[in-house]
This record gives sequence, structure tokens and C-alpha cells, in this order.
Amino acid sequence: MPNIAFNAREFDIVVYGATGFSGKLLAEYLLLNYGSDVKIALGGRNQAKLEKVRKDLALAIPSNATVKTTPLLIADSKNLDALTAMAQKARCVASTVGPYAKYGTVLVEACATTGTSYCDLTGEATWSKTMFNRFEAAAKESGARIVHQAGFDSVPSDIGAMLAARTFRERFGRDAESIEMFITLRGGGVQGGTIATVMDGIANGRRHRKIEHDSRSAAPPRPSAGKTSLAWVKGISWSKSAQLWGIPFFMQPANMPQVKHSNARMGYSSNLTYSEYQSFKSFLPAFFMYVALLTVGLLLAFAPTRWLLREFILPAPGQGPSKEVCEKASYSVKFCATGADDQADVTIEAVGDASCISTTCCLAETALGLSKDADKLKSPGGVTTTAAALGDVLLGRLNSTPLFKIEATI
Repeated sequence: MPNIAFNAREFDIVVYGATGFSGKLLAEYLLLNYGSDVKIALGGRNQAKLEKVRKDLALAIPSNATVKTTPLLIADSKNLDALTAMAQKARCVASTVGPYAKYGTVLVEACATTGTSYCDLTGEATWSKTMFNRFEAAAKESGARIVHQAGFDSVPSDIGAMLAARTFRERFGRDAESIEMFITLRGGGVQGGTIATVMDGIANGRRHRKIEHDSRSAAPPRPSAGKTSLAWVKGISWSKSAQLWGIPFFMQPANMPQVKHSNARMGYSSNLTYSEYQSFKSFLPAFFMYVALLTVGLLLAFAPTRWLLREFILPAPGQGPSKEVCEKASYSVKFCATGADDQADVTIEAVGDASCISTTCCLAETALGLSKDADKLKSPGGVTTTAAALGDVLLGRLNSTPLFKIEATI
């Protein structure tokens, strides 16, 4: 099947997994905010379910009469031929079908070989590394930008660290030696798909790590423009630079390798140490959250208690927090870039909960940057990160929404 030229593709974005909780949110965001300015198709494996989603979207967005005729594309997540045919029609495929180690690999292969850009919501750092090992060469040759972790994990961390390092260099004429990230979460919930991914990582982590290890033998060299040491946070501590109490941020395992990959590609610091904290203004809230995280981690570590949580307490795939809960939530992030006695700070203020509203915005704007703004991107093809692939294009897109304010502070 010959490749179709990128600019001649029928669709700007295919939302793959449109029948799931995250997929519906993504499709609604794109159709509501961009309407007919963006050519969108809904992808999945079940025609009847896709038709129902399209009908529901038409009712939810009555101002856009074209929603009811949004094209539907059928492709199973394990059918390479069907996924290749779908990818050939799009400038970008945005996938919400996880766990990605279980359902995502064949779609990445289809996009990497057809020159189709791709983005997803995975937080599975081991799988992301496997995709680099397997498909970096093909994506580089075809020009496809394969961008993993384009939701709450790990866009704020990735874009914020990039901007903090650049701000430090602009102000002090040298590279930052350390960047610490502090996040304050206010309300919100979690999607069932995220829980399923966490459960899969715990239950099958050893197998996923072996697959990644075995894939290294045929992998191209990893980028090395900048070196990053990851400083894993342990316990409770007081930060003089941020004036906040911090505990380990539970998304460290997803976010920190992405920042390392971005610096390796971009070289924004020659020798950087990076760490992430969940932050609090006083000790007691930090202590209680730390104990809660330890308790949940202990319960998840054992199969019987993990089963009880999955079956009776935690949301199932396709479920998530209510719209009211999502809209009342928010979060803020502070990045402190330091070197010697100098410091440069970057802040992110985000409206809406991290799991649903913020994640949807991040993935949608990444997909739009990879499709509508592709001519503005200077990055080559490859299995890459949001910062390395889109940089200021994504930063500008996020800041142009009412959901984000990302800026360097004086």
C-alpha cells in the first residue's frame, strides 16, 4: 500500500478509541472547540458503538450541525492491515486505547511506517521505551512523529521543565544544574482506564520490562544531547527553593523519564538533575497524604487486595468522575531551576481536574499541533516527547486555551 502524502490526508485527526471514556471526552473537546475547522474521524472496532457515540455527540453539541456526519473508521487494535489503512487517511492518530502495552503496539507500528503522526495518553514509561527501541528508525525514515504520554502525564512536566531550563539559561547565561517540580492538586478524580493501566503495570510489570530489555538489541542509539540524572523523591521534606513541603509525586515513574528523554533530544541542559514532588503548605497534610499513598501502594502490591479494590472500590474502564467534580478541580505546578545561588521559576495554573479536563486538553492540543501546525514544527520524525516534538507550538496552544496559564515568573 503506497503512502499518501501527509498534506493530502483526508483527516487532520482520527480519535482512536472514541467509544471509551477518554475517547468521548477528546472527540467532544475537538468538535466543540474547533468544529469544522478540523477534519475529524472517530475510530474504533465496533460500528454500533461508534454510531452511538456520534449520536450522543450530536446531541451534546447542537451548535455544530456537521457532528452527525462525522466519519467512522473501523479497525481492531491487533489488525495491522486495518490500522494501516486508517493511519493512511490521517495526519495524526490520537489514541485513547489502553493499557497501551496490551493494545497499543500495532497502531504505533502502523503510524511509524506510514508517516502518520501519533499521540496517546499512556503513562507506561517501559512501553514508551520499547516503542522507541522498535520503531524509532522507521518513524525517523517516514517522518512520523510518535509522541507518547501527551496527557497530564507528562505534558505539564515536560513543557514546564523545558521552559524552566530555557528561562534559566536566558537569565544567567549558563545551564541549570537542577530542576525541581512541585505540584499542588485541588480536587478531581481518576478514570477507570487509568486504574486499569496501573493494575496491568503491577500485575505484568516484569513481563513488560523483559520485552523492553529484549528490544534493545536492535534499537538505535538513544539521543544524548543533554544528560539528566533522575533524583527519586523519598519521604517528606521541606524545600527552601519552593517554600513548600513535599512528598514523592505518584506520577514520578511516568513523568521523569520523559523529561530525561526530552533533554537528551533537545540539550537544554548539559548535566541536569530532575525531581518531582507533590507539595503542601504545611507538614500535616503532607504527612497524611504520604501515609495514604503508602497504604494504597501496599494494598495494590498484593493480588487479593488489588482484586478487591478493582472490583468494589475503584472505577472500571469506561467510568470516571462526574462533570461537576472535574470542573471544580484545579492544580498548580512550580518549577524551580537552580544553579549555584541563582534560581529561575516557571509556574503552571490549570483549570479543571488533571485526569479528565487537563488530560483531554493536553492530548487534543498535541494532536492539533502534530496535524494543523505540522508546518511550524522543526523536529524530525521519531519516537519522541511532547517538548521535543512540539516545543513552543504546544506551549502556545495550551496558553491560548482558558485551561492553562504557563509562564516564567520574575
